[in-house]
Amino acid sequence: MLTEDKSKIPSPEVIKKLAETMADYREDFIRDLCDQIEIPSVMGEPAPDAPYGEGPGKALNLFLEQGKRLGFDTVNVDNHAGYVEIGSGDEMVAALCHVDVVPAGAGWERDPYTPVIEDGKIYGRGTSDDKGPAIAILYALKALQDDPDFSPSRRIRLIVGANEENGSECMVYYREHEEIPVSGFTADASFPAVYAEKGIARLKLTWTRNGTEPLLAAEGGEAVNMVPGSCLIKFKNSEGEIIEKEIMGTTAHASRPFLGDNAISKAVAELADLSSEDPFINFYQNYIGFETDGSLLGLAFTDESGDTTVNAGLLKIDENAAQLNLDIRYPVTMDFDNALKALQDKFVPEGIEIELADAQAPLNLGKNSHLISTLMQVYSDNTGLEAEAVAMGGGTYARSIPNICAFGMLFPGDPDLAHQINEYIEIDKTLAAAAIYRDSLRLLAE
Repeated sequence: MLTEDKSKIPSPEVIKKLAETMADYREDFIRDLCDQIEIPSVMGEPAPDAPYGEGPGKALNLFLEQGKRLGFDTVNVDNHAGYVEIGSGDEMVAALCHVDVVPAGAGWERDPYTPVIEDGKIYGRGTSDDKGPAIAILYALKALQDDPDFSPSRRIRLIVGANEENGSECMVYYREHEEIPVSGFTADASFPAVYAEKGIARLKLTWTRNGTEPLLAAEGGEAVNMVPGSCLIKFKNSEGEIIEKEIMGTTAHASRPFLGDNAISKAVAELADLSSEDPFINFYQNYIGFETDGSLLGLAFTDESGDTTVNAGLLKIDENAAQLNLDIRYPVTMDFDNALKALQDKFVPEGIEIELADAQAPLNLGKNSHLISTLMQVYSDNTGLEAEAVAMGGGTYARSIPNICAFGMLFPGDPDLAHQINEYIEIDKTLAAAAIYRDSLRLLAE
């Protein structure tokens, strides 16, 4: 966990007080979240009724069933996304979440898809990213619906998608077929409100192999937006022996790669004495190594939104080719097009193919926009803290749907467990977040 200014961290007394305002929904919240965690909603092979695979499809339909049971109007948007809605009015405000998850990764102390409740926490893949927030907002809506004095002039919609972890095509589809909110937030980041998100670029680097290299095969990582937790390597050492090894690391979210321990970097470091004979190993050692700021690649840059981060997320090597996938998060004022051209000019002549596999432009709403100011007012009123809106490296639905920013649910001072092993949420803090979401939606709707 990074060092935090304790003056910005809500006190345990504040968290408890906020959670108590949602106490009537505690047991139902736990039950519904546990039911969601049991579904391994990792992207899979598309099917007619599940465009992102069986797991995300099941999680989406379960969420809509949970909303319907609570008495909400529910709509399935052709299995790409869905929503629950309350209220009436010509305009609509929204909260956005997703029910798909990244692969569990290696090293869990318990089955990632069997929820465990222990010491006030719920463990399981997706608890913090993003099923926990989705169920928290579901019950925030239930609390508003149960309030006899609540009569908003706008409808409130909780929109959930099934492809956030693999490109957010679900929200592209939603945007093309459904109503756009006039304001709202996505609960897929941290408190307080996020006014800016760094740009995201995924690069695919490919080397042709001639079959004589000492690194015979390698496979590392499970998703480009995760720090790899393991890497399998097969190589011929200086004595001519063929050795197979699995190198273990520690997973983390690619937007904060310094919180993990990259298994690909560790594996390549073990092969350093072979670098003169293998172009891939030589490149990795010289231009990536263990650095996470992109300085060796010439990508280091800093502005108000933060620093560049680079994560080597996926590696696949066989006798024909080596392919390395990088996840790059760059500050909002950085000229990434120019930086990419510089990389291509430098490495393509050396036989390295560089493909921009995915790109998301930076988002900057401004600290003083009406949406950010409104959410900051609610956050400050509920926590008693004089906080400022922040920028971050993560990518959220705020890039996909207009009039949306990221807002919670991670509190300052809490460990960021998204995409990490042994992921969990603290029940009281999640219910405290639900209380903040309840009051935020109330204000936005009124």
